[in-house]
Amino acid sequence: MNRDLSYLSSDNCLNIDREFYIKEVSGRPDLKFDFPNDRKFILEVKVGNKDHHPGYSGIEKADIALLTINKVKVLPDPAWINITWKEIYDHIRETNNDLIKGFAVFLKGVFFMKDIQRVDSFEIRNLVYLNWMIEAALFEIHNEDTYTIKQLSGLKNFLEDGSGYYFEFKINEKHYFQPWIGINYNVEVESGNPFGLMLWLNEYHGMHREMARRLSSQPDFKNEIFPPSEYHCNIGKDIVTVMPIKWQESFLCLRNKNEQIKYIKDFTLQCLYKLKYFHDAIKVIH
Repeated sequence: MNRDLSYLSSDNCLNIDREFYIKEVSGRPDLKFDFPNDRKFILEVKVGNKDHHPGYSGIEKADIALLTINKVKVLPDPAWINITWKEIYDHIRETNNDLIKGFAVFLKGVFFMKDIQRVDSFEIRNLVYLNWMIEAALFEIHNEDTYTIKQLSGLKNFLEDGSGYYFEFKINEKHYFQPWIGINYNVEVESGNPFGLMLWLNEYHGMHREMARRLSSQPDFKNEIFPPSEYHCNIGKDIVTVMPIKWQESFLCLRNKNEQIKYIKDFTLQCLYKLKYFHDAIKVIH
């Protein structure tokens, strides 16, 4: 929604209240900025807490901003403004003011922000950005709550033939997958897989083994879940690897790092949807 926020200037600000109380709403907004003509700007600051206080929409003559780690998919009110800490960092990092520049460095450290660059080739120098993009994609999926996932730190994520991240994908209270998503280094003649973006279900997990056995014994079912026109799906002994077809050409033509992160995120979401579909279709019990 477009609106005039030109009044938001430090020169115009009359007063700042922290965690103020107003009887019309439940809760205490983190910051209230008062401006002329009784205009108010409410800033609700979030890091991990996802209680977004929909009642704040009732504050008269107020624009409301939600400051979060990641974009919120469904805002309490479509008129709200969603700002991320990364957007603030990107906005203030180029300043000539040493105090503001120091604050930008502080934000970068607190939120473990990485200066991801667009990948224009698959040279070794860009490998670190690919891994950071995968991590960023997992982070966004986790925060959006589309699926219940969490990144795992106790496992060996970086392997001899690939680098990426293990994560847990929870189907329900009893059943979960534990995929690895990353960049496969092996050439096709050695592994049966090309170089590139890969979701891997290894042989050490019961649901992975069950999926490998079902897909290998039912090729029509495999092609239904992972159409060969879209996915390279390789079934080995108790393992499954899934890769997007022609990903190198598609990935490198994207205009910026955000589009490249979205490509990885979309592929991951497609795989999660198909894993859940597989589970629901055969009612895996182990």
